[in-house]
Order: sequence, then C-alpha cells, then structure tokens
Amino acid sequence: MLARCLSGSLHGIQAQAVTVEVDLVPGLPGLQLVGLRRHTGIS
Repeated sequence: MLARCLSGSLHGIQAQAVTVEVDLVPGLPGLQLVGLRRHTGIS
C-alpha cells in the first residue's frame, strides 16, 4: 500500500514544501529515508 501526503518544513522563517510517501510491505520492520538535503556546517 502506498500513501502520499504533502507537508512542510520550516528553517527559521523559510518554508519548504515536502512530499512524504509511505509504503507498507510484509517483512522485517525497517526505515529508509530518501532525498535528504545535505547539511552544511554552522559557523
């Protein structure tokens, strides 16, 4: 089963649209994150 919803992310006062997709399959529990942004060092 695949489910998709639209959400949002805030970083300070900047907003970013985020799409969240979830797929349920039989088997061992697990988590897979795809498409994460790279973090830069905070100076």
